Amino acid sequence: MDELSPFLAHERADVRAQAAEAVAAYSSTDDGVAALVAAADALLPGLVSLLGRAEAEAAGHAAAALVNICSSADGSAAAVGAGVFKAAVAQLDSGSAEVRERCTMLLANLTNPSLVDATHLLRGGSLDSLLAAIFTASATERPSEGRVSEAPATLEHLVSALCHVASTDSGRGELLRHARALPLLQALVALLSPGHPLLPAAARTLRNLGFSAAPGAGGRAALEALLRKEGEWLVSALAAPLAPHETGEIWGDMGRYGE
Repeated sequence: MDELSPFLAHERADVRAQAAEAVAAYSSTDDGVAALVAAADALLPGLVSLLGRAEAEAAGHAAAALVNICSSADGSAAAVGAGVFKAAVAQLDSGSAEVRERCTMLLANLTNPSLVDATHLLRGGSLDSLLAAIFTASATERPSEGRVSEAPATLEHLVSALCHVASTDSGRGELLRHARALPLLQALVALLSPGHPLLPAAARTLRNLGFSAAPGAGGRAALEALLRKEGEWLVSALAAPLAPHETGEIWGDMGRYGE
């Protein structure tokens, strides 16, 4: 690993891409991930640098390696310390669809409370960028026509990241106090249309936000203010996906409608 890391910063773009590809291939096994995490101090700065370069091939391999590295708690902790979260957020508007998708996968890992405490990562504009990406993706990405079981990958990973954020008390507070909390609820409710592949994930996120109603919960005051202003609309919107279905159909698919 120590011999490979200098090639991530080589003067030639093709060498940088090949080095990143080698790291990505090495990260495809548990043993490989463990070895990469052990060499994180040497490798992560180079991978983060490639992620921010306008070199789609190298950035794509770097992002793939980082996704695998961040599938472990130790890898996620090392990645956060190396600035991977900010680098991934910065690439949400990358011109490369592959890089964008892999960066959203990274964010889903780095907001997973079972891997890392991500609350502090959502300050300094990162939450703004995450929400902006969700609004953009939800407005422009649609499931493939005739294939409702498939969700646009980028939006799916972003909603997963949001669901992770909303699974902690402090994360719910950050989201509900945000200036764009109401547009966020509207974007999530728009995903609740019957048959939409992201209906369960959107419902889980809204359910998590609803835990702020508990006494003393973070964001409770913000949630109460939203409900006073928009409660009738929200309750009607949450009930809408259930209306076209027979009760038996709903209870027969609790994985989709239970939330």
